[in-house]
Amino acid sequence: RVINTPPIALLQVKNELKRMAEIARSMFNDTVEQFNEYDAKRVVRIKQEEEVLDILQREIASFLVLLSRRSLNVENTLEIPVMLHIINDLEHLGDQSEAILECLARKKENKIYFSIAAVSELKSLAAKVSDIVSLAIGSIGNVSDEALEIARSQKDSIKQMAEQMNNIHLKRLTRGKCSVSAGMIYGDIINAFNKIAEYSFNIVKSEKELF
Repeated sequence: RVINTPPIALLQVKNELKRMAEIARSMFNDTVEQFNEYDAKRVVRIKQEEEVLDILQREIASFLVLLSRRSLNVENTLEIPVMLHIINDLEHLGDQSEAILECLARKKENKIYFSIAAVSELKSLAAKVSDIVSLAIGSIGNVSDEALEIARSQKDSIKQMAEQMNNIHLKRLTRGKCSVSAGMIYGDIINAFNKIAEYSFNIVKSEKELF
């Protein structure tokens, strides 16, 4: 009904972006909680959240494509591809949360155990990634130059931490202190967290262009 009034249509899309962002944050937080205690009910909720993210991504993208075919001013025309980038990054963020969940499910099903040191490292990484996810979601509609620089610094710090963890993990493998199967899951979780940080930074960067 609002497609013929682009300013109102874009405002509606921004509201849906915020809703999608909150679902992505909830999904990430629920996934991180699985490190403290594996909860089958929470797994169901995470999968439901991922399904909602997929639906929203498709529906919002379709709406924006329809809107792009209308007569728009220059500002509105430039906003549409930026919004598409944001919804795609939010959906990718959800995909990586699901990837971590699948790693934890494999770990449980195959009765694979991480060392106390490995669990501690993953929880520390999760805490850092949680900060940049919160910054990205909280910045939607209210982003600043300062937020962008903080996000950039957090992303770089997480990337460095992930590289250090992979190096330490490789040493544990070569010394026989870690099984190959545990090491593969550990490495996959690190990579997924690192990608979430990248997507979160991209969201903040896109938000700066949009708002």
